[in-house]
Amino acid sequence: MRAYSPDLYRHDISAETFVAFIDNLAVAEAPPAPLQALNVAGQAIGFVPHHWAQAASFGIGMAAGVGTAAVTRIRTQRFLEAVNRDFFGPRGLKVSICKGHDLAPRIGVGQLLPEIPPMDLRSQCISIRDRQMQSIAANIAPLSLDVPPPSEQRNIIDRLSAKQVESQIKKSEKSNRKELLKLREKDSKMARRSQGHSGGDSSDSSWEDEQRELDEKMQKIQRKADEKLADASPRQASRIEERRAKEMRKIEREQKKLDKEVEKKMSKASRKEDKKLSKDGRKAGRMEFVIVENI
Repeated sequence: MRAYSPDLYRHDISAETFVAFIDNLAVAEAPPAPLQALNVAGQAIGFVPHHWAQAASFGIGMAAGVGTAAVTRIRTQRFLEAVNRDFFGPRGLKVSICKGHDLAPRIGVGQLLPEIPPMDLRSQCISIRDRQMQSIAANIAPLSLDVPPPSEQRNIIDRLSAKQVESQIKKSEKSNRKELLKLREKDSKMARRSQGHSGGDSSDSSWEDEQRELDEKMQKIQRKADEKLADASPRQASRIEERRAKEMRKIEREQKKLDKEVEKKMSKASRKEDKKLSKDGRKAGRMEFVIVENI
């Protein structure tokens, strides 16, 4: 997430400088496999005239020949050590990376992060990242997404860094667009339904049709019985009431059956939503957050 907090300005850290740090941190965290081909890339990046690139070069020069799962972690650790020593430290700051499941106590919200809010069509807050950031906005410094584009130096590094990073970003963007489209379709469907134009083949419409049919049957039974009672003798009235009660009991059984089916569907939908929220929570727990704090 390329963002900048105006609070950093008083530490003499501009938006351009900070997002350059974010961009190069992404390079340091790139998957190690493609960087095995960059045995000379560390030197190439070292020629890029930017102190962030120099820090990234320091990490890659160590890692390019290792080829293990620890490469990314070690490369990132060395990158952070370099930027803390040479840039953030002299400004009285420290930067670190924190997993989502460890973030809550770091920002003073107890042991657990606030629950991720649902997707919001109006604000287009769709991705888990954006919704998680929305949930903790009150506990962190204000952020602005109005930041400079990647620098020329960053573009050079882009050509040397892993293709997986670009692929993952595109996959995430595609997923967000898909979720936004689904949310818009759901919102449009609900709007049509509220105006009485629900689709006849939907499960909700089917339930509404069955409920309407039961209501009409009930009204018909009551109406017929009342009409017959108008001219009935006491003996006939007793039979009419018995028949009415029998037919109403049948309607009640049908109503209970329908209510049970609806409750089952609602319970299934609720479990599905809970499962999705739980899945979103697990994904948020694996997310990484960049924390800048006072030493």
